[in-house]
Amino acid sequence: MNNRLTIISICTVVLLLGLSSGCSRQEQEGWTDGTGDSRPVALRIGGVSAGAVVTRSQSTLLNSPGDKISLFLQGSAGYAPIRNREFTYSTPFWTSPEGLVMLTDRPASLAASYPYREGQTATQDLRTQEYAPQDDFLYCRFAANKRDASVVLNMHRAYARLCFRLSPQTGDNAYTGEGIIDEFRFTAGGIVLRAQLDLFTGVLTGEAPQADYTFVSVKNRGKRFTVADPLEVAFLAVPAVLAGDITVEAVIDGKHVGTSVSATRLCGVTGRMVPGTSYDINIVMNPSGMTSGEVSAQQWTEFPVRGTGDYEME
Repeated sequence: MNNRLTIISICTVVLLLGLSSGCSRQEQEGWTDGTGDSRPVALRIGGVSAGAVVTRSQSTLLNSPGDKISLFLQGSAGYAPIRNREFTYSTPFWTSPEGLVMLTDRPASLAASYPYREGQTATQDLRTQEYAPQDDFLYCRFAANKRDASVVLNMHRAYARLCFRLSPQTGDNAYTGEGIIDEFRFTAGGIVLRAQLDLFTGVLTGEAPQADYTFVSVKNRGKRFTVADPLEVAFLAVPAVLAGDITVEAVIDGKHVGTSVSATRLCGVTGRMVPGTSYDINIVMNPSGMTSGEVSAQQWTEFPVRGTGDYEME
């Protein structure tokens, strides 16, 4: 009898030691939920840049108190969808009042947008319109899992920009008028008025291009341009392929003037407007009218800021 009790006691001790050893290994290797996923790790956003490469002369980092972005996670096996979660700048990592975003071994498909807007969805409506800073829109899409949970986000602009820069002629044929704009409009073929951007895929679904469409600037009526202070008349443009000429008509100091520039001269042989690119047309006013000067297509590096204003299309 005593021998039997001894054998039972020894077996019990061995079993408990085995269970203890198993628990220790599980704690060391990480918790599993039976599907092979290890213990989740929180997403850590260490930095966000907006609109351009960071240079010595111009920082594009979002690093001011109150800077906010929207975060989205696409629902999939193992992940519930996250819609428009607010993240606010903080150090060392951005924080959210709605809590942590937990990642497993499975890759998660995520997207972020700037600026943060209540009601923002993962499908962004874009429209070609006169530029206003608050209408600018930047986003990025990225993947992460528990092994790559620390990220730095580089936002990209969804729009292209079309900018007309007005200045007076100098020298022998100098323009001596006041340089007051009473009216400004441009007409172009191939313009896409509205489109929808899928933040998870980056796919843009737009309306059919317009054969010819005229945009009227209402923000610059009554404004003045000078040699020292040229005037920029800018538009946010849904990326599209322009065709033919871009025709400018204006009333300056009560005089009707106009000029034009070909889409291929401005955008290259394809006429394509690329997101995040600023297409700039220099327009020079002289005593007999206006002429188009230098044109350029360059990375749109101006840092996005907030603002107000209306737009008008006809």
